[in-house]
Amino acid sequence: MVLKNISNEELAILATIFAISISKDVAPDDVSILGDFFTIVGDVLSLLGEER
Repeated sequence: MVLKNISNEELAILATIFAISISKDVAPDDVSILGDFFTIVGDVLSLLGEER
């Protein structure tokens, strides 16, 4: 998969750009909810990755 070819630094930059872009024009409470949501998504992805 393409993600294997991305360095940790590039992945961090990509995540930062993504977070900034989806948080524009969004209320602070909604940004917090989005953060919680993506934390859960990351946790589930990590669990699924360990099972494979």
